[in-house]
Amino acid sequence: MAGSQRGLRMLRAMAEAAPIPVKVTERYEGNSEILMLYGVGHPERLKWWKAHQGTRICWDLGYWNRQQAMRVAVGYEHPRNMPQAPADRFKACGIMLRNDYKPTGHILLAGMGTKSRSMLGFRGQEWEKKTLWRIKRTYPESRIYYKAKRPEEWTGCRVSDQPIERLLKNASLVVCRHSNVAIDACIAGIPVVCEDGAASELYGSDLAAPKNPSHEERLAFLQRLAWWQWKNSEAAQAWKFLLTVCGSTSDVAGGGFRATSALMPSNVQPLI
Repeated sequence: MAGSQRGLRMLRAMAEAAPIPVKVTERYEGNSEILMLYGVGHPERLKWWKAHQGTRICWDLGYWNRQQAMRVAVGYEHPRNMPQAPADRFKACGIMLRNDYKPTGHILLAGMGTKSRSMLGFRGQEWEKKTLWRIKRTYPESRIYYKAKRPEEWTGCRVSDQPIERLLKNASLVVCRHSNVAIDACIAGIPVVCEDGAASELYGSDLAAPKNPSHEERLAFLQRLAWWQWKNSEAAQAWKFLLTVCGSTSDVAGGGFRATSALMPSNVQPLI
């Protein structure tokens, strides 16, 4: 799959640019201080992720510029407690914040992918159906659109295959569990309700009282988030950032840190 190939390219770039000793494997060996992999949602790699006792770094598809960039997290599936960071990295992306919010507009419910459902223990559309019921109870007069991760049958509200940019236009709210759609909504100025994912740091999960951050709050959040997304060509910079986050810069200087980069064979399908 295209997503898995991008993940492999990112891991290979990180292995080549590593400032510390790296062993590239296709199976988990459990004898390194850092485990770096792509796609925690895959059942086998999820086992490795949970088993590893040291530092864990995972990559997945990016928040924006997804054809080139990959997002990264340390210790969790999504970035948490992101520290303050310089604004120049987000500024270089050329993304302009919008204000597509309409208080009386529709609500967008973003569905999960098959691997995410399996990873979290949901059967089929279990989470989506329960969440739709909560939305209808909380906002009985609102129009609701459902955007699936993959095409699937659905009953209970309008299903849309329109691009996210169109669905966000004049929306009043986006509801998701942890989808990158929340980041799209942040850029578009739409309030979000989410249970997990990077955007939960800004928005939270209170459906009855969604947060609507100011332009300044959204910009500050995206400026921090930009440091958790990298291109293959930025692998050396990504290492410097990640090792700083891990608090291991002194170990790097002393050569005392070892890392394993777990590369997947092409017949394994990572979470995309």
